[in-house]
Amino acid sequence: MSSPRSAPRYRWVPIVLGTLVTVASLAAIWWAEGFDVVCPAVYPADPSCTAEYRRTTALVSSAVVLGLWGVVVAVAWRARRARGVLLVVSLVALLLAGLLGYSVTLSSTGFAHPV
Repeated sequence: MSSPRSAPRYRWVPIVLGTLVTVASLAAIWWAEGFDVVCPAVYPADPSCTAEYRRTTALVSSAVVLGLWGVVVAVAWRARRARGVLLVVSLVALLLAGLLGYSVTLSSTGFAHPV
């Protein structure tokens, strides 16, 4: 059995893990936002072929990641029963949202990877 004193310590583990995933995801999303935009040579240009479109995509992806980080924190602090399952599901959702946000931001307008 665990003592009542050790219970709050375990609440910090998923919060710190979620924070690390969130920081890495946000860094990757905004790094991808800074790549050069590559568009097909057509006139008129596609409206989604601007730096602003990629910036908007990065902003929405960041909002989703931060929202899911809030869910991880709330589950870590509030849920008492089945917390392990809820924490794992929320952490996996946060990781997938970070990866998906990076991919969507990177491919929203086409990209040229810096060498």
